[in-house]
Amino acid sequence: IIAVQVGDKKARFKVMWVAGGPGQKMEVGVKMVEGQRIPWQAEKEALRTASARPISRTKPPAPDRRKYPRHRISFPIEIRDETIGSNMGIKTADIGGQGCYVETMVPFPLKKAVTITFWLNSHRVQTTAIVRTSDGGVGMGIEFTGLEEATQKQLQQHLENLALDAAPFKKARGAP
Repeated sequence: IIAVQVGDKKARFKVMWVAGGPGQKMEVGVKMVEGQRIPWQAEKEALRTASARPISRTKPPAPDRRKYPRHRISFPIEIRDETIGSNMGIKTADIGGQGCYVETMVPFPLKKAVTITFWLNSHRVQTTAIVRTSDGGVGMGIEFTGLEEATQKQLQQHLENLALDAAPFKKARGAP
């Protein structure tokens, strides 16, 4: 249980999850303890009565600068952290010829170097990679830094074929 204070108002919150670790940016998910009053209620009401628009807490989306578009495909990969010798078998949330996003509660920190292994048809591909985004409690974006251009193109073509193969199944189940 932690206390959150806004001005002279306080409320207690229960910690639901923690992401990050020593020397890393920490993120904490909290839930207000039952019976507590929101400590920022006065500010919330002031915004409402002043007819002010809420302040956006998210950055506007940046234009996509990727060379290859990502596909929302569950694609099996293995992530290896050489510094501690650990392997993580996981499936991607999306993937393209230059990188992927994987969902994990405890992602690696930004700029962490890792090794990615996956199968492209019957060929085992291993490449160096780097963590480009790290969203605690959500996942991480990984750039494939060691793939040659020809392998990137081959991977992208393979992914596009998988996406096309999956499209009729999605439509049959009523998905967009």
